[in-house]
Amino acid sequence: MHRWDLNKDELDRIAADIWPAFNGAAWDVKVAEGKAPRKPPLTREGRNALAEIGAKIGLISWQLTQLTEPALKGLAFEVRRTAEYGDEPGLWRGLADECDRQREILARHRTGKGVWYAVIELLYAEDRNTSRSVDLAYERCEGKKAAIEATRRLLAENASKFDDRVSVQPSVYCELEWTPPSD
Repeated sequence: MHRWDLNKDELDRIAADIWPAFNGAAWDVKVAEGKAPRKPPLTREGRNALAEIGAKIGLISWQLTQLTEPALKGLAFEVRRTAEYGDEPGLWRGLADECDRQREILARHRTGKGVWYAVIELLYAEDRNTSRSVDLAYERCEGKKAAIEATRRLLAENASKFDDRVSVQPSVYCELEWTPPSD
């Protein structure tokens, strides 16, 4: 969590912005200007294509998670060869990069090295088949063992939030699998 520690000068500027006659001071407030790129419309045709592509990417992603490190290494090699000589080279290069990422995730799980996250998620059961995340606690750690210990501590700290509709789900992820939410 980031906090903004205000000094007197900054508080006076804020007050002068809200109440121009504050303290008889007149501050020169500059308005920031810029242009955000205009978002092109997503047509019905585009939405349908996106949904279909998303489903196929989900299947590809699942298939990659089922492979071993050696299988991913061999697949990445063949996919790169296909990218050189086949159609859609950009898509094939992207697939090869994803093979490499999945292989690195497996290596991190095997070795326990690198940056890891201890994560506790509180899930509220809205009905028998639906739940939603209501709270998240996480900690950045060096190494898998440290993340496991931190997860145990976070689990103990959040155990009191468990009840008949709220489950507490502990997880340990390497930095390639999970990104902390932006505050």
